[in-house]
Amino acid sequence: MKYLCCFLSFCVMRLSNGQSHFHIPKYNNGIIQATVDIIEKFYMDRTNTLNFFYASLKQNETSSINNIDIINEILYQTREKVVVQIENSWKLKNSEISNCKLVKRVNNIFFIDSYNSFENIFRFITPDKFDYQGFYLIVITNYADEQYQVAKKIFNYLWKEFITNVNVIWMPDESENEAIVFTYFPFSQFFCGKVHPMKLNHYRDGNWLQNYSDFFPKKLYNLHNCTLTVAVASSPPFMILKDDTDGKLSIDGIDAKLLKELSNQMNFNINIVQVDTQGGVFKNGTAYGAAKLIINNDVNLTIGYTTCTSSENKHMSSSHVYYTSKLIWIVPPGRLFQSFEKLIKPFQRSLWLCVMLVLLISFISIIVVKCYPKRVQDFVFGKGITSPSLNMITVFFGGPLYKLPKRNFARTLLGCFMVYCLIIKSTYTGALFKFIRSDARDKDVSGVKAMIKQNFSFYVVDSSHDLVHEIPKILNRSIFIPRTMLSEIHVHLLQPEFKGALLSSEEHLSYLNMKSFPEKYYHHSKQIFYVFNLCIYLHRQSCFTEEINQHLLKFASNGLIDVWASQFIDKKCLTEKVSTLPTQLTNEKLLATYEILFVGFLMSFIIFIAEMSISKISKRLQTKL
Repeated sequence: MKYLCCFLSFCVMRLSNGQSHFHIPKYNNGIIQATVDIIEKFYMDRTNTLNFFYASLKQNETSSINNIDIINEILYQTREKVVVQIENSWKLKNSEISNCKLVKRVNNIFFIDSYNSFENIFRFITPDKFDYQGFYLIVITNYADEQYQVAKKIFNYLWKEFITNVNVIWMPDESENEAIVFTYFPFSQFFCGKVHPMKLNHYRDGNWLQNYSDFFPKKLYNLHNCTLTVAVASSPPFMILKDDTDGKLSIDGIDAKLLKELSNQMNFNINIVQVDTQGGVFKNGTAYGAAKLIINNDVNLTIGYTTCTSSENKHMSSSHVYYTSKLIWIVPPGRLFQSFEKLIKPFQRSLWLCVMLVLLISFISIIVVKCYPKRVQDFVFGKGITSPSLNMITVFFGGPLYKLPKRNFARTLLGCFMVYCLIIKSTYTGALFKFIRSDARDKDVSGVKAMIKQNFSFYVVDSSHDLVHEIPKILNRSIFIPRTMLSEIHVHLLQPEFKGALLSSEEHLSYLNMKSFPEKYYHHSKQIFYVFNLCIYLHRQSCFTEEINQHLLKFASNGLIDVWASQFIDKKCLTEKVSTLPTQLTNEKLLATYEILFVGFLMSFIIFIAEMSISKISKRLQTKL
């Protein structure tokens, strides 16, 4: 097993070139020692697997052998320490992408002898095969005077691909025992987004002149007040757009606070680009809104209730999820109860049935007792009580009795019934008073099934089309609207007769109720329709993703995002606030009592007319007889 790595490399080279160029190591120099030192001090702390790539000019066979000799020497010195996979441009070109999707190449070392050989291999490097946030060490094996210019061309090429964790190492002409490592910082206090190669370290006589092991320093933690362009769309309370007095666009909201803190932490300026919608990517690959600007690299990032989806992750780079939002349906309020309904609603149907059952049993008992002799009636009702049914109704409604029974049994029955009626009457009076004072309405629509049953239409913002696309029952009733129509739909949602529901987030509803209180309150279904994961979207190959992720994790763990959210939303606003201030009762709320009084007078008048008519008819019949 001692020479397993060398043997595997030998097999790969033989399969790719048809012959082996490896041999027993014969020499050692500064560039080999420096590369081995970087492998041992940096790469081996991160992984146990490395990827070696080499490319040479085909017309210069000497250069090809030189590259292979250097690889052979490095393999020999790192044997039994790390596993190495070796590929050339031909094998990289023909590698199966399906396999590469599973594991992208992260820790990579390239051996080239010219800029042409660099292009020959890097044209096959794609985001499907390589992690652009990985680490790239490029070893220039050809000792020529234009190595600095070659390094600059390499850095320019890689910066266009957003690859920043890259070092170029070569051996100076004057000494074979030395090696120079160059890198580039795209952002500094002197320039923004430009490439200026700078010397990172120098290897001489077995030691580094700069005594530190950070061979790939962080380059994006400080952007030195450079400007990043951010695409935003109005989406309160996450992104609130305002026009300042000087005509400039300013931002506020949960995501705006996050963006500003990112700006402070990474030290960059924000250039706002307003768009109508966050947009998305269609199945055919075409994009719209902020997503189109990201894919075309017209902006650096987009934020503002940006939802993380698998379809868009294929075309853009997403940050870590930093917030979870629940989608619900905003529904119209329940209908107002009619005047007679207000008298019935304080008790549930089951309680009314029990009350009616007690009265029914009481009436039946009175009727049954009246069938017995008078001494039994006197024992049960009391002596001299001629209208027990009327007395029972009087007691039930809290009226006084002017003649009470004298026997203990009758008094006990009356007392038990009076206690029962007192409890029922007091409970009903208190519940009725609270019910009349409140804005008595029917319950809100409970869920999607109830909405469909009541023939509701579903209003969905056009950017959320994919959420209902796979639900035919909702899709067939859906009306897709632009964000500019939301205010119009909000007005309709305050009307009980409106047959429609709006798909929105809990945060948006809470913010809406906070702004509208106490004049308005928007109701919602208790059923959660969907859960959104919010993230920041960047270009697919963006170099800022990893740095932003580190800050997002820090913000989330410190609770900063929840603090920012609490400044714009209050989850208590999802429940309607009932005013505890004393209010005067109005005729409108007591309309049912007037109606009962009117019905009672009308019935009395009808009965009076009926009695008078019957009395006259009876007298006429008696006169004729």
